[in-house]
Parts: sequence; structure tokens; C-alpha cells
Amino acid sequence: MSAYRTDVKIAFQNAVCVNERLFPFNIKVMSTVELKLSLHQLIDGVSDNCVLEAVYTLLSKATKNQEDDCYNILSEEEKVSIERGLDDLKAGRVVSHEAAMNKISAKISRLKND
Repeated sequence: MSAYRTDVKIAFQNAVCVNERLFPFNIKVMSTVELKLSLHQLIDGVSDNCVLEAVYTLLSKATKNQEDDCYNILSEEEKVSIERGLDDLKAGRVVSHEAAMNKISAKISRLKND
């Protein structure tokens, strides 16, 4: 988990603990659709501009960092490896999943028999 996501999670947990009147609900596991619907309903019920600005800022930062989040935590070696893989894909230097599994199975069989 990136430092940004950890900070957001901690900030949210602290906000829930410190000010339960702003978040008078039990957090449960929901699907993405359920979460979005619940968020819309909660936001529609908030009249405190300060709270709305905080939610807006949080969501704006999350949206901005969403695409970069995973890529930013990769090492340079990992980024280069990904680029090489993408280049291989574009050049057609690929092996099907079935062919790879057949090759792996054959290798395992040989190792077991040795």
C-alpha cells in the first residue's frame, strides 16, 4: 500500500474515531456500486461546507493519484522490466498461457523423474 493510501486510510479512521457524529454508520464490506450509492446519499445529506470541502479535497487527491499510485512505488528496475514486456507484446514476442503451462508441466515432470 502506498504512503498516500495509508495516510488517507489513517486520516479517515481518525476522523471516524474523533467525530462519530459526522460518520454515524458502521463500516461494512460493500461492492463498488453500493459504496458509490452510499457516498452519494451521505454527501447529499451533509450541509456543512467544511465537511464537503474536506471530502472534495480527499476525493480529488485520490482521483489524481489513482493512475500513478502503483507506478510511483515501483523501482526503476521494475519500470524498465514493464517497458520491456510492453515492447515484447507490441513486437509479437509472446507465448500463450497454454504453451507456457505445457512447457512448465514438462519441466516439472522431467525434474520429478531425475
